[in-house]
Amino acid sequence: MSTVDIASKLTIAKDLSPAGRDIAYKGRIAQVFATLKNNIIKMISVNLLVMLFALPLIAVLFIYMPIKETAAIAGMNFSGGLGIGYAQVDDTVKGALAIYSLRQKFILFALTPGLMIASIGICGGYYCCRNALWGAKLNVFRTFFRGIAKSWHKFLVTFTFLGLLGTGFLCTIFEMLKQTTAYGSANAGLWVAVIACGLLILATLVFTLMFLPLSVNYSFNYRDGIKNSILLCLIMGLVALVVLIGLSAPMALVFWGIGKYIVYIFLLIFGFSLYTLFALSFGQYVSDGFIMQLYYRQLQMAQKEQLKAQKQANKNKNKNKKGKR
Repeated sequence: MSTVDIASKLTIAKDLSPAGRDIAYKGRIAQVFATLKNNIIKMISVNLLVMLFALPLIAVLFIYMPIKETAAIAGMNFSGGLGIGYAQVDDTVKGALAIYSLRQKFILFALTPGLMIASIGICGGYYCCRNALWGAKLNVFRTFFRGIAKSWHKFLVTFTFLGLLGTGFLCTIFEMLKQTTAYGSANAGLWVAVIACGLLILATLVFTLMFLPLSVNYSFNYRDGIKNSILLCLIMGLVALVVLIGLSAPMALVFWGIGKYIVYIFLLIFGFSLYTLFALSFGQYVSDGFIMQLYYRQLQMAQKEQLKAQKQANKNKNKNKKGKR
């Protein structure tokens, strides 16, 4: 099926942007940084509001869980059996298994509920960043909660699904690590499960990159939003994957000592706002190239048909006048 055939199945509508917006905007990356620069205080405020909703997840997985991990291995011996005289018991395997089991429990019970709560704030943040990107009026507090009132259910369902997928993926990874630590290797079934979950999460994230911008940029119902997102993924899925990898790449800093603190500070100040602006800009680029182009094409055709009908009506009217004479 060609791109034209796929695009023809899209549900067409005008987006909610101000009249006269340029849909052929050039320099989307420059647009994002210009928006951030011109609204820096508002974007930091949006970021802080979103962080409030993400606080339960952050507190449990990034503060409380490390404390429990430290307590779980307290008193264990990690000397590797080195010593003079009496043999010592090395608890490295036991400690690793205790940490992996603890992480499984925390992720199982905290990840999905935490994302569900965070999704409400993310919804409001998307609305604020959308207005900033469009140059529309932005009262942070009012727009934030108006956005939540309009689309919270779309974000809640999406992040609940992501949470369930992420829970299964991470718990399977830690189970695989436990088997590798205890027995030297994991069974084939776990490898298949990890790969399958990983691919499913990747596909879902690409879909989400399309779906969330459509949810705030248009007034589509949930069904049309899903349908359009899937169709746009079929058309622009590879490009969306590259964008997703590009946005995720800086997060690799968390594996570099002091780098994780840089990431944490960045995310706390304006990381969410910047990432959301990029996601919205890409989503706007895709929808402008397909949905809006088709919308204006249909509008032009409708106007031509209306003009043609008007001319025909005038022509018939003139004929009737001549007939009466």
